[in-house]
Amino acid sequence: MISRLHSLARLMFVLVAVALVLGGSGVAAVSAADGAGQGEYSYAIVAAKKTLQDSDWKKVVDTLQNKHSAKIFTYDKEIVGHEHQGLKGLQKALATMHPDFVCFVARIDELAQNAKVQAQGRTRDGRTVELQIPLCSVYYHEAGVLMRTLDDDPYDDARWTVLTGATPEDAMRVISAKPLTVSRGLSHVGAGWMDEMEAGASFSEGEQGRKWTKMPGKENKEVEGPKDTTEQYVKALNSNKVDMVSSSGHATEDDWQMGYSYKNGQIVIASLIKRMPEPVQKKYQELLADPRYGDVVSKLFGVDTSGNVHAITTNNPKIYYAVGNCLIGHVNGEDCMLLGWIHHGAVQFFGHVGVQTNSCYAWGIVEYFLSLQGRFTFAEAVWLNQQALYWEVSRMNDQEKQQKYICCRNFRPLQIGPRLLWETVVLYGDPVWEARLKPTREPLYDQKMDIKKLPNGSEEITFTVTMRREASPSRPAAFLLAPAKISDLKVKEGPENLVVADNFALVPFWKSGDPAPPVGKEFKAVVTVKRAPLRK
Repeated sequence: MISRLHSLARLMFVLVAVALVLGGSGVAAVSAADGAGQGEYSYAIVAAKKTLQDSDWKKVVDTLQNKHSAKIFTYDKEIVGHEHQGLKGLQKALATMHPDFVCFVARIDELAQNAKVQAQGRTRDGRTVELQIPLCSVYYHEAGVLMRTLDDDPYDDARWTVLTGATPEDAMRVISAKPLTVSRGLSHVGAGWMDEMEAGASFSEGEQGRKWTKMPGKENKEVEGPKDTTEQYVKALNSNKVDMVSSSGHATEDDWQMGYSYKNGQIVIASLIKRMPEPVQKKYQELLADPRYGDVVSKLFGVDTSGNVHAITTNNPKIYYAVGNCLIGHVNGEDCMLLGWIHHGAVQFFGHVGVQTNSCYAWGIVEYFLSLQGRFTFAEAVWLNQQALYWEVSRMNDQEKQQKYICCRNFRPLQIGPRLLWETVVLYGDPVWEARLKPTREPLYDQKMDIKKLPNGSEEITFTVTMRREASPSRPAAFLLAPAKISDLKVKEGPENLVVADNFALVPFWKSGDPAPPVGKEFKAVVTVKRAPLRK
C-alpha cells in the first residue's frame, strides 16, 4: 500500500536536484528433479573492516563463516556522495569466486547512512523553499547492483541477504536458528492466504471488522472481527505459535498503521511512544512498571485507538513478509521497525526500504512460496520472484517502463549524476536458512526438470508443468539449476522468451489475460544449452 510519504516521494521526481550531501556521514550439486533446492554450495561474507574491528560483531562474522565454510570479503572505503566505494571495490574479487550465496553483514550505522537530495520546491502560496529529501540508503542500492554485475546477464548472480540486528546478540540468534516448518500464519492482508496454510488468522487492512481463521484440517472461515485489531493481533503474536507474519498498510521506519482505509491501531517503536500524546505515554510507563511485564525487553508495541499500549513480547523464530508496507525494511537508526522485528524473532524479513505501491511485484512471492506448497524456501521464493521481475524489465521498451510502476525496482528513480537509485526491497537474514511451508493441499502445479547429456557436450533440458488447480499463475514457472556458465541456448519447444541463466530458469508457459488452465493441463518446454563450470 502507498505510504504516507508517497506524495513526498513522488515530489522528489519533479524537483531539480542541485547537490548531494551525506546524511550522517564448494561447487553446487545438481538440482533436484523438480528444479528446487541445492546440495553443496559456496558462500561469501561481505563486511566492512570496522565491523570486524568490533569484537562482538566479529563473533557474528566468525560464527557465520564457520557455519558455511565461507570466504570473507572486507573493505575499508565508505560512502562517498551517492556511491558506496567499499562495495563497488569488491566486484572483481566476488566475480572471480562467483559464490552461490552472499551475506552482507552490516551494522546499523552503515545501513542508516542516507544520501540526500538538495532541491527547491514551492509552497502553496508560491514561495520557493530549500528542501533536503532523504533517499533510501545507498548501501541497499550498491549491494543490489553488485549482485547483478558479477557477470554480463541482468540477473542476480548469487542469492543474497543483509544480516544485521539491534545488537550482535540479535544477529547471532538469526545465525543459530534451526530450519523452520511454516504451518501457522498471522496476517493483516485481507484473507491472508490462509487457504494455503495449515492454520492461522488474518485481519483485513481495508475493511473494518473482517477477519478469517483457519484451524488444522478445516476450511478457511470468515468470522466477525474487532473494530480495532490491535489487542487480538498482539495477543496472537505473543502466543509464540506464529511461523509467518504478513502485513500491508501505511508504514514508516517508526510505525505501521494496521488499518489502511479505516481508523485502527498501530504497531510502533518505543521511541515513537515518547512523541505520542501524554495519555499514551502515561499508559506506556504504567506498562513498564507492571510486575507482570517482568524483564522482557520489548522493542515494538501495539497502540490501539483508545490509547492503550500492548507490549509485543514474542521471540519465537518466524519469517516476516511485509509485502504491502512502505519503508518498514529501511534501517534509519538504532530504533526502527526492522530491527524491532528481528529482535522479536524474525529470522528472515522481507520488506521495502523505499516506497511501495499496490502494483508492486513483491506480491508474486506468495505464488512461489505458498501456492507451490513448500517447493521453494522463503529465501528462494523471494529471490526467484526478483529474477522474474528482472526478466520482465528486460522485455520492456522505454515507454512501457514509464507506464508501469513496479515498486520493487522503481521505474521513476531519481537520477543523481549518471546513476539511478531505485532498489527498494531487501531480504534480511541468512540466505541459506530454510523456512519452508508445510504442505496442506494440492500445489498450484507440479513441475519436473529432466536433463540429458548430448554427444556434442550440450545438455537437453525438458521443463514440464502439470496444473493441479484451475487458476491462473502470475509468475513464470521457475527452476533452480546447478550454477554453470550458459552458452548456445536454443529453444526446441515452448515459449521463445524463456530464460536459462547461470543458476535458474524461468519458463513463461502462460501470460497475463490467458484463461485459467484446467486441472491436468500439461505444459512442456525443451531447450539445448552448453553449461560450463563457473569455478575450477
